[in-house]
Amino acid sequence: MSGLLDICLHGQVDTAISYHATIAGADLGSRFFHEAIDVGGEPATRFFSGGNEIVLGQRGVSYRGNGGAFCEYMFGVEQSLTDLMRPDVKNRLVIFGAYFAPILKRIIFTDRTDGIDSYDQIFLNGNALVNYYFFVQWNVGGRLRYQQEILLRRVGRVLKRTPSVEHGNDTALAQEILSEIGDPRALLFLFRLTHIPHQQYAQAVRDGMAREGSGKPGERAETLASSHTIDLYQQERINIDAIYRIPENRVLVDQYREILIQLRGKESADSKAVAQLSRLRTLAIRQKVPSALFDSLDERLLTGKEVAPASEPAYLRETRAILEGLFLRRRGVSDRISAEDLLKLLKAKQQAVVSRDLSFEEILLHTCRVADEQQVEDDASFLESFGEIVTYFDRFDQTSNLINRLAFIEGSDLSEPALRGLLGHRQAFEAIQAGIFQALFVDPIRRDAYLTRYGARKIEALVSGLAGLVRGDLSVRDVVGETGKTAEEERLYGRIRQYVKERVQTTYAELLAKDELDAFLHDLTNVLMAKKLIGREISLSLVQRVILDLKKEAFYVNQFFPQILSARNGVLREDFIQNSGLDRFYVEELERDYCEVNQIDQAVLDAIRR
Repeated sequence: MSGLLDICLHGQVDTAISYHATIAGADLGSRFFHEAIDVGGEPATRFFSGGNEIVLGQRGVSYRGNGGAFCEYMFGVEQSLTDLMRPDVKNRLVIFGAYFAPILKRIIFTDRTDGIDSYDQIFLNGNALVNYYFFVQWNVGGRLRYQQEILLRRVGRVLKRTPSVEHGNDTALAQEILSEIGDPRALLFLFRLTHIPHQQYAQAVRDGMAREGSGKPGERAETLASSHTIDLYQQERINIDAIYRIPENRVLVDQYREILIQLRGKESADSKAVAQLSRLRTLAIRQKVPSALFDSLDERLLTGKEVAPASEPAYLRETRAILEGLFLRRRGVSDRISAEDLLKLLKAKQQAVVSRDLSFEEILLHTCRVADEQQVEDDASFLESFGEIVTYFDRFDQTSNLINRLAFIEGSDLSEPALRGLLGHRQAFEAIQAGIFQALFVDPIRRDAYLTRYGARKIEALVSGLAGLVRGDLSVRDVVGETGKTAEEERLYGRIRQYVKERVQTTYAELLAKDELDAFLHDLTNVLMAKKLIGREISLSLVQRVILDLKKEAFYVNQFFPQILSARNGVLREDFIQNSGLDRFYVEELERDYCEVNQIDQAVLDAIRR
């Protein structure tokens, strides 16, 4: 927009809240006013023009006239279903005095546009880091409801979609808004509010994740959270947002959302959609994406929908029969739940987890609600039986989470308390039926196509270690040490692999000569120790394994995979993965990169993988 002038003012309300005020327009003239005032005995800054005003006080923001507030969506920001189903919508927009009427299915505008928002409310209900307020001085007259309706029509689309909010580019944002308003005399008042402690914590989280390559915030972030007294919910929001901003993770979550959106038009999910959702969840575990992101999407987009075929599976029918029959229709029976029924429920839960079937949890929640409504004080047998089921389900979740983390997250290991807890869970499950621990938790992981070689080694070490603990010929320290040794080698393998790929790229085939390999190993050790990525010397065999794996990857992507694509032969592809020893996750990365570089349709690759 040519001829745009702007004035930018920066200040701090207090040590926690700062603001950037941008007043922009083609003719600032004398229409821009701001002043320091007193509000309830406390200092405040007032910006006003033509009946519109925003006051930045010590406790919050008060506003009057036209305008609204907006922020970038993040975990914890309430998102309308309409916005959720549009991938291009990035930001939440609130127009003062407007609300959505569900019965009329439209937005109602009123003249009651004044209000006060506390800073706690702003950064809790909105974005945890940055939120915007704005108003416009323009030539549109009439009642405020009319001005607000015109304002939404003109700037609503750009404010919901512009990336300038995410980047904090106030000048570009002001240009976009004024361009959409289309009034050469319009004057925009734009206010960016920043929560300084939250922003510092968020930056520390991003730095920690980038440095450590994990989904954890890091020590500096934890120190900041403690010193600034950032509550746990805000920490969780910021941590999840940092994980989502990693490009690979964003792709996973967005693909998951797209599948759910497609399912909204169907009565139930077909087997293909269920398989896709399950695969995305599996990959997300590897990339440390929290399940809360997927759970929130399920809750919003699958409301009233089934995520399994319409015909109810046998394990759900058994679950419904046991819970409803035992707890709702037979509440007077004092017998404890039988081992046979408990076993059926545990197997049903395991099947529901594998199938990504939310119906199992819905049945359980329904049972909880009805049980709570019909509960009587002297119904001890009912409470005892239901409590026993819940206890075993808690044991199931704790065991499943720990074993899956060990199997699928690079470098994860066991602590002594965690192993003791796992041993206790194993004994409880084995008391129901011998071998059920293996059937519920170990066998499904062994069958998982994305289990890596190190993940498999850690699981085998765990299984043999638990058996040794039961026999009494191993100690907790022995088992923790064995899994820790494998986890350390896994971390080291990943660092060596990354370094070799960056350093030698396609020349690693020449490093098989002993003298060249020794020289390279010496150089590699020095570099990784200097970067504090390792604390000991690297074994020659591990470097050789990395180089051999990279040679296999190069052979696959340069020679074998093009043949597979040409022949559309998925059997050859699967045979290579099974016999090469390469992790399926790395092979799929190579395939994806190859198809992107050579502009090969994703549908071709999907067909081969199926």
